[in-house]
Amino acid sequence: MMLSDELYNKGFFGFSGRIKRWDFAKKNFLLVAVFMTISTVDSLWDHHENILVLAAMFAIYMCLLVSAFGLAVRRLHDFDATGWFSLWSFVPLANIALAVFLFSQESKPLHEPNKYGLPKEPHK
Repeated sequence: MMLSDELYNKGFFGFSGRIKRWDFAKKNFLLVAVFMTISTVDSLWDHHENILVLAAMFAIYMCLLVSAFGLAVRRLHDFDATGWFSLWSFVPLANIALAVFLFSQESKPLHEPNKYGLPKEPHK
């Protein structure tokens, strides 16, 4: 069964559509909390000789990475920029500038559609 595009983009793994600054911040902070929790558990549970554990940790980290890229792409779409700019997160110092930009930039156009779709209604 395929998920609808709308349901898919409300979560963490969508790459199309737009996401407002507050929703982006909430989801990013949740990703950071999950990453820190998994990293802490990984460092405390020292069973790295087991290939199954290594594969599971790799899968979890890849899910977090894809999710972070999906959020960055949709945030860039919110102010009518291409999602390819999210690749700057691999460049040292540019990744910090990109993060500051994504958290501080206002949506453009604020209440009108752009080429990436309609702005999302704020969650209450």
